[in-house]
Amino acid sequence: TQFVYHSLSLVNMGLTSELIRSGCELKLIPFEPATFGPEVDPERLGPIAERINADLSGPAQFHVRHKWPPDFTPPPEGHWVMIQPWEFGKIPDGWVRPIQEGVDEVWVPSTYVKQCYVDSGIDADRVQVIPNGVRTDVFHPDAAPLKLDTDKSFQFLFVGGTIYRKGIDVLLKVYRQTFTPEDDVCLVIKGMGDETFYKGQTAAEMIRTMQADPDAPEILYLIDDLTDEEMAGLYTACDCLVHPYRGEGFGMPVAEAMACGLPVIVTQGGACDDFCSEDNAYFVAAKRREIRMQM
Repeated sequence: TQFVYHSLSLVNMGLTSELIRSGCELKLIPFEPATFGPEVDPERLGPIAERINADLSGPAQFHVRHKWPPDFTPPPEGHWVMIQPWEFGKIPDGWVRPIQEGVDEVWVPSTYVKQCYVDSGIDADRVQVIPNGVRTDVFHPDAAPLKLDTDKSFQFLFVGGTIYRKGIDVLLKVYRQTFTPEDDVCLVIKGMGDETFYKGQTAAEMIRTMQADPDAPEILYLIDDLTDEEMAGLYTACDCLVHPYRGEGFGMPVAEAMACGLPVIVTQGGACDDFCSEDNAYFVAAKRREIRMQM
């Protein structure tokens, strides 16, 4: 997928842009309709648009697939690479055999995710850690701050789907217990996928109930799509990112916030450990618990 405001698409655009720039010949096969076009950044995104469903000069040497849910249909030709993040312990049992018998490599964004695969029985040499990157030409401390509808001088920021896995309930509980309306603080929540891929799963009702509570501290809830430049401005308009996740494959908002100069409060023991440490982050202590999931 290209040209959609969610993490898989944004990662795909970063990867394909650099592959094109390095001289690789690509055919891009989108999985879902685009929600914006290359006009938002013609120089970088124009070449990507030109490669969508384009003809190749010969048989494909590599087929790289990155989508959710995963598709284990073997490609018609070439080596088969799957980019497949995972957030919760062992991968689903139904993934193990297709990967072991058909996939040449699995690319994962963090050491934590690689360990999830290895713990599930996947050969360690079949799983390669390919970290996600941040566009430091866009995400940096000097990005023009976005205007926020608050008079408070200190803004905490949460970015991502307001779902259980991201720990939004933990954040709202602690924020409510710690601050009052009189405190000079606002929690800015930038939700993602509220009306699309996370529809019906979000904490929107909980957030709006808290917004309407006269005894609760201030919350600003944003759900509209933002460009990369606007997202950078959102980070620099705030003072601290809070990301108390239960399960995470990488934590792109954490890396983007750090690139913009923000301190981060983040769960310890997961994917963010690859780039967060006691020297550059405030850690939330966590314990590993077994849960049963249905896929």
